[in-house]
Amino acid sequence: MFNDTGKYYISLFVENEFNCTDEIIHKIDVVSELSVYIPNAFSPYDDGVNETFVVKGIGIQDFEMQVFDRWGSVIFQSDNLEYGWDGTAFSGQKMNNGTYMYHIYLTDVNRKPWVYNGELNLMK
Repeated sequence: MFNDTGKYYISLFVENEFNCTDEIIHKIDVVSELSVYIPNAFSPYDDGVNETFVVKGIGIQDFEMQVFDRWGSVIFQSDNLEYGWDGTAFSGQKMNNGTYMYHIYLTDVNRKPWVYNGELNLMK
């Protein structure tokens, strides 16, 4: 067990019943586990709570997000984890209450890809 992320050198020393010994040293990289939180609802438009649909996480390297309307048109996209959807479409139109779809593609620190597709509720 390791208490923190980082590079560690571990060694294995063996000895048999004839007093023959051997040793190997190996470097391992301990990285943080991927943890992703994707909310299923938000309430924009100045109520002070849950103003944007934003993904939070630990161990995320690359990030892409798209939000779709009910007809499958992309109405929002971002490649910045800090930049979430405020309920406004590319056209500047404030979207109505309803269910929208999202597609999120990300990679973890090991460059392993992860894909999340789901529904999101916009509530005023």
